This record gives sequence, structure tokens and C-alpha cells, in this order.
Amino acid sequence: MDSDLLYTLGWRGLRLNKRELKLMRSISNSLGVNKLSKYLSGTKLGQRLSSLEDWQVQGRNELDWLKENNIQFVRYCDMEYPQSFRRLCFPPLGLTVYGSTKNLNADCLSVVGSRNPNLYSRQWLQESLKIFVNEVDVVIASGGAYGIDQLAHNICLRLKRPTICFLPSGFRRLYPCSLAKIMTEFETQGSTVVSQFSPFQDLYKGQFCARNELMAILGGATFVVEAGLKSGTMLTAKHAISHDREVWTLPCHPASGSGKGNLELLYSGATLIRDFNDMKLAWSMLSCGFS
Repeated sequence: MDSDLLYTLGWRGLRLNKRELKLMRSISNSLGVNKLSKYLSGTKLGQRLSSLEDWQVQGRNELDWLKENNIQFVRYCDMEYPQSFRRLCFPPLGLTVYGSTKNLNADCLSVVGSRNPNLYSRQWLQESLKIFVNEVDVVIASGGAYGIDQLAHNICLRLKRPTICFLPSGFRRLYPCSLAKIMTEFETQGSTVVSQFSPFQDLYKGQFCARNELMAILGGATFVVEAGLKSGTMLTAKHAISHDREVWTLPCHPASGSGKGNLELLYSGATLIRDFNDMKLAWSMLSCGFS
């Protein structure tokens, strides 16, 4: 467990770039975690580490809780860690994962949208996304929120196809709480629930943005079903664009306030999706390297 403690430092607010992480791994492997602070004494990295109170005690408590609740701890150095996340300047040092870890490096499509979608968006997903998921070997990733996110997850679960749910909080503070009712389904049907936060982490506004960035990076493309101009869905699309991921979106009527973000994305060059045939064509045109 001591080697795992190093990877809980991100939960303490300590941001490490790849060089710093490599250095700390090397020191802890040769001297042990307990001697890290002493060895780094006088360095900026050592000062940052020494400013953390009881970080090893906190880390052990978190790791014990994960083990007791059958939740896996995937470290940056593990093979199961998403290769796409390694491109980040400050990648999460550890991920907590419930269910299958193999989905983290599968070909994924991120599906996002409004928490209060209109009837047409719901009907479209029930028809076209259902066909797409049935016919294409793809893992659907979303954020577990009410509305489009949960609808996308539920479509996959009903079809017994894999889906990934990204949490904006820790596992002991599930958000939304309704996810607790379907957690067993994720495990038994080969799906995945993942969090970049400590299992004890409460919910804060800024964590949605961090969660959305990972969701956008994991997907070969981000599919925006319905989005207001100023929404978390639009922020996810912007993350996808900034990381050179494709953005797909449905068209909508200009008078629809909940879909004005879709029009903005289309105007900016997003891929227009009309039906499942468009989805299959767009997916086939993506490169095979989702890294």
C-alpha cells in the first residue's frame, strides 16, 4: 500500500508534472515513502510536500475504504490507466474505478447534453443512439447527470453494452445520488464508474469542469445532443476542441433556447448529425488511434 500512497497526493491538491512524478516515484521506490520529505528537504517540491498535513494517514484511510467497497485504484503507472490522459500536463495521479477497467482504453464516444432536454432530444436518443450502440463496437462515456447523460447510460445498460460514467465527486459522495440505484448494473454488465477525486471528496462547482475535461479527452469524439450557450455541456465541447477531439452535434430550431449551443457549434465547424447513419459514418472516419 505504501507505494500507492504516492498517487493519493493529487487528492491533497499537490499538482505534479510528469518529471516531478518520475522523481518522486524513484525516491519512494529506493528509500520508501516515509523518507520523501526528508530527502527533498530544501527543494520547492519538498516544501510543497511538507506543507501537507497527515497526508499519509489520509491516504491510507482512503485506500482502505476503496478496498472495503470493492473499488479499484488505478495509478498513473498502471497499464489500465487511460493512455489519452497521459497527454495532460498535470494528469490525475490516480483514478478510482468501479466495474471494468478495460473500458478506460477502449474506443469511446462521449455523449453529453442538457439536464432538462426536450421531448425531441429524448426520442432521438431512444431511437438513433440505440441503433448506433447496437451496431458499432463503441463504449459510450457520459457524466451521470440527470437528463441526456443518464439516458445515454441507461440505453447502454438496457442493451448490455458498456458505458462509462464520470463522477464529479468522490464515491462516498455520489452525485447525483440516484446513481446509487444502478451502480450494481455497471459492474455486472461490464460497465465502469470512474472518479479522479478522493472517495471522501465533497461536491464543488470546479470539479464539474475537471470531470468534463477528462470525459472529453477520453472520447474519440464528443457528441453534443442539446446544449444552452452557457452550460457545462458547452464547456465539455470546448475541452474536446482544445484537445483536438472531434465535436458532433444535432441541429435545433433557432428559437430553442436549450439548443442554441448546438447552433453555435455547427457554425464553428462541428459535425452535423441527423440520424444514426450520420453517426456511423462520422465514427468510421475517425482515426483508429484514440490517444
